[in-house]
Amino acid sequence: MDEDAGLCQVLAVLILDADGGRLAVKYSQLSKKELFPTHKEQLAFEKRVISKLPKPTATKSEVDVAIIDDYTVLFQACNDVFVCAVAPATENELLLLQLVEGVFSSISASAQGASFLSTRLIKQFVLDSLSDFFFVLDEAGDDGIIMETEEEKGLSKCF
Repeated sequence: MDEDAGLCQVLAVLILDADGGRLAVKYSQLSKKELFPTHKEQLAFEKRVISKLPKPTATKSEVDVAIIDDYTVLFQACNDVFVCAVAPATENELLLLQLVEGVFSSISASAQGASFLSTRLIKQFVLDSLSDFFFVLDEAGDDGIIMETEEEKGLSKCF
């Protein structure tokens, strides 16, 4: 794997449900070519990620870190939705933390603004607003390079 000095390489940003089902994912070209070249391998990795993470609660969790298959996985969960960033074990966890917090905050803020009855992020809202969430993922990174981590900037362009 070629690594550019000074650039944080994110292999994937995953938005998964509590069962490991993919809601929205974005893999970098590097990870699609070398690490997870087939759809089947991507799904198997996503299932391994969910199986190693704690079960989500109704309240928003803090960002946490796990080492899965020699990759650093930072994640945040609420109800039945996980937001995960996957990177090589050598990457800077603080930058990944900002990425996960930014993506999670963007999609959580949109869930809170969508309805006065729903105040928490749930799987059904992600599915109902899937195009917006893909836009948030696109704004957050470009082929594995972190481009945006601030909630306000991610939200301002799509919501």
